[in-house]
Amino acid sequence: MDKNLEIRMATTSPEDIDILYEYIYKLGVYQKMNETNCNIDKETLTEQIGNKTLESCIAFLDGKAVGIGLFYTLASGFTGGTSMFLNIYYVDEELRGLGIGKAIITYLSQICVDRNYERMEWLCLTWNEPSMGYYRAIGSREIDIVRTFRLMPDDMRRMVGQE
Repeated sequence: MDKNLEIRMATTSPEDIDILYEYIYKLGVYQKMNETNCNIDKETLTEQIGNKTLESCIAFLDGKAVGIGLFYTLASGFTGGTSMFLNIYYVDEELRGLGIGKAIITYLSQICVDRNYERMEWLCLTWNEPSMGYYRAIGSREIDIVRTFRLMPDDMRRMVGQE
C-alpha cells in the first residue's frame, strides 16, 4: 500500500458530497443498477450526512479520492446492541489490490470498536465473486441462512389499500 493513503471522515462540505455522490453512482454502475435503484440526490445526501443518518469515510491516494465507505447504525431488538451497516463500499476498479479497501474496512472497524458496536455487516450481490473472495480473505463471515425480502413503494401502497 502506498504510504500516501489517507482516510478521513467526510464532512458536509460541497467537495465531500460531490465525492460521495460520484462513488454512489460508480457503485451503481458496477452493480448494474438502474436509476430507480440508484437515485439519491445531492440535497438528500447532504441532509443525511449532516444529521448523521448516514456517515462516511473517504480514502484518498496522493490527494485524490479513490474509494468510500458509507454506513449507518443499526439497533438489534434481540441483543439491544448496535452495529454498523456498510451500505456502500467501493474502491476504484483500477486501484484494487493496493490495500485501499482493507484500509477503509480497518478504519471502519476502529469506529465500530470505539462505539462498542457488536458487528459490521454489508450485502454483496451473488454474482460478485471477486468481492466475495476478498471478503472471505479478510476474515469476514458469510451469513447464508437468511434471505433479503423487500417491499417497494407500489407494494406498500397495495398493502395499505392505496393501489
